[in-house]
Amino acid sequence: MAIFIGTFEEFNKYVGDYCRYTASCCGDKRRKERNKICQYCGNKQDLQSAHKHGTNRKDIMLKILNENFKHGDDNYNVDMDKFENLFKTAHGNDVFWYLCPKCHKQYDKHEITDEQIGNK
Repeated sequence: MAIFIGTFEEFNKYVGDYCRYTASCCGDKRRKERNKICQYCGNKQDLQSAHKHGTNRKDIMLKILNENFKHGDDNYNVDMDKFENLFKTAHGNDVFWYLCPKCHKQYDKHEITDEQIGNK
C-alpha cells in the first residue's frame, strides 16, 4: 500500500498530473456517447470534458483529502489506493460538461454559465 504524507501543495505537485489524466479518462465514455455534439453550441466536433463550475479537479482533490486524510493542520496522511477510488467516484455523471474547444474556453472564462448549458 502506497502512502503519501505532506501538504496539499506537495500532493498536487506529485499527484496532480495523474489526477488530471484520471479525471479526463473518467469522462471518456460519456464524452463519446455525445457523438461529438457540443452541449452548448450543438456543433459537431471533437469534445473536451469541462469540469462544471464548483467541481474543478483541485477542489475535488482537496475535499477528498480534508474529509478522509487530514493529519494535523496542514498535512495529510493519504492511502493512495483509497484516494484513487474516491477520486474516480467523485468524477461520476454530474461533474463534466462536454464542450467543443471554443465553448470550453468560453466556459472557463465564465462567458457561458451552467444555466445556459443546462437549458439547451
